[in-house]
Amino acid sequence: MSSSSPKLSQQEICHNLALLMNRDPVAVKMFGNIAAALRRRFWMLEPAPGAYRVLEQIGNQVLIYTTEKAVRNALIEFTAEELDAEMFGYKVTADKLRSAVDYWSGLEASFMRHKIYPVLELSEKGYCHHRLDFDAKDAPTPCFDFILKHIRTNQEAFLAFLGGLFDPEFRRQFYLWLYGVGGDGKGSIMRFLERLFQQAYAVCSSSAKAQESQFFTSGLVGKRIAGFQDCHNHKLPTTEIFMQLSGGDPLRIEPKGKDAYTARVDAIPIISANEAPSISKSPAHIRRAVLVEFAPRTENCGDEQSFEDRLWEERAAIVWKCKQAWAAMKAKGGLIVDRDAAITVADDTEAHYTHLTDKYLVIAPGKTMKQSDLHGMLHERERMNDVQIGHYKRFLQRLPGVQYVQIRDGNTRPRAWLGIGFKDEQYETQAAVDSGPRF
Repeated sequence: MSSSSPKLSQQEICHNLALLMNRDPVAVKMFGNIAAALRRRFWMLEPAPGAYRVLEQIGNQVLIYTTEKAVRNALIEFTAEELDAEMFGYKVTADKLRSAVDYWSGLEASFMRHKIYPVLELSEKGYCHHRLDFDAKDAPTPCFDFILKHIRTNQEAFLAFLGGLFDPEFRRQFYLWLYGVGGDGKGSIMRFLERLFQQAYAVCSSSAKAQESQFFTSGLVGKRIAGFQDCHNHKLPTTEIFMQLSGGDPLRIEPKGKDAYTARVDAIPIISANEAPSISKSPAHIRRAVLVEFAPRTENCGDEQSFEDRLWEERAAIVWKCKQAWAAMKAKGGLIVDRDAAITVADDTEAHYTHLTDKYLVIAPGKTMKQSDLHGMLHERERMNDVQIGHYKRFLQRLPGVQYVQIRDGNTRPRAWLGIGFKDEQYETQAAVDSGPRF
């Protein structure tokens, strides 16, 4: 089409360019050999009704999230630099190409309707957010075995957890917490996973400020691992957003400059720290935790400087070993975790609450105590604030034989504890005639 050819309408320009972007045979024939110059391939995705994201296919059916601007820039490059005189009518302004992108984004053929896997091996078929550069295979793993030798708790669950990352049916119902004093291999594991999963690995901050950001969850979209490296926030597992992340709940996603939407993500939390997490014996805390304690290394596995490179060379066999562990555990019904490891950690966390109970209270049938009296005592004698008292109340509610109920007291219905009384008889007598908190 030369400059003397009939002028194309904006509708024709948008339509034909959209067809070319979608590799439609009609457009490919229309543009001829020039069609191959539009090398970048884009898709639209609708993760929730009315929410739209743009994907770019970067090779071997790997998809990454991008922006409408990236699509427009690809069209600008194509129309400005690749088209010859025969296609002069498509050399239009950036504003008109913006309209072409808008037009393309509304076509059914532009939408990705195939399943997108979190991660796939080199020869596995399908679209994914990350593709490994190898297929898993059985082979010796001396460096990895050296790390395994230093794991004190949940070694099989650790292997199966890592193997589950390659199974799209392995959902966000657990988190992996690696801890030890240092120099024990957990850092090598985290760096290995980051190198293995690449763009499917999200580096996350455990600080309260980072998680309070409305954009925190948007960084987890298209990821398989939410990695919290060198975590210093040992209360991380009890935070609201982490509970949602590790519990498989839908998350509120708010990309910058876009409307928020609710969707599920594939990212599974893995944390490395020098200490165990601060968790309670709440079933919601215990059932999610895969706590893996590392013992300090007393020897080296060959040259320390080359250890992680040698570990990387074992990657195909490491993935094989982990996938086999997950397959064996999955056949038994799912991830099998040593809950005693989590309960032991929870006991350490709740030692202060146990001390308070032994110091002030009697747990026995027939005992009754108003919540206001307990609140007043803790506030007065222990200087505990309302948040701390709330945590202690949840601890008491998990004790056998204890109930937190509403009772009738004249015209009022105060909250009270059944099965709990004061050990200090003088305080119990005083509390019995005191209708409210003693501040």
